[in-house]
Amino acid sequence: MKVDRYPRWMQDLLKATLLGIGGIGLASVLSLMLLACGSSPLAGNWSGVVKPTTGKSTAKASQYSETKQTLASSLYLNSDGSYKAKLQEVDYAGDWGQQGQTVTLTPKTYMGIDRANFPKTKTPTGSDTVNQLYKPYVLDLAADGKTMTHTDDHGTTIFTLGAS
Repeated sequence: MKVDRYPRWMQDLLKATLLGIGGIGLASVLSLMLLACGSSPLAGNWSGVVKPTTGKSTAKASQYSETKQTLASSLYLNSDGSYKAKLQEVDYAGDWGQQGQTVTLTPKTYMGIDRANFPKTKTPTGSDTVNQLYKPYVLDLAADGKTMTHTDDHGTTIFTLGAS
């Protein structure tokens, strides 16, 4: 469209309008980029303690409950959706995600070994070791967003954000 055939005031109005629309578009794109790159409020260091279950018949649970031992655990959630954890003295790494008050850790490596390269073995009860070791670890997030808990046959793990 040739702008020269319109009066000067109309040319200025058209230029201002196009610049305004372009500026709004640029501002919108930048805002969306900042939101996409923003970090999750859950990202950071989490310190955990495993409190053993008492009265359970599993060997590991009874071993911990007899000694009244608690095990320290640590978890680092990265804002890119990856994590590194030391859960009950075992190193894990993988991806994490959140849906509502549920945080799920999906292991990719166990003690530095990825699922595809882990030896195919069975547990003493006959279940597949690989499926047991690489199954997602589900945590319940407290309403304040500062603690997460996981409970299984071995006990309850409580993670606290920013605690050391």
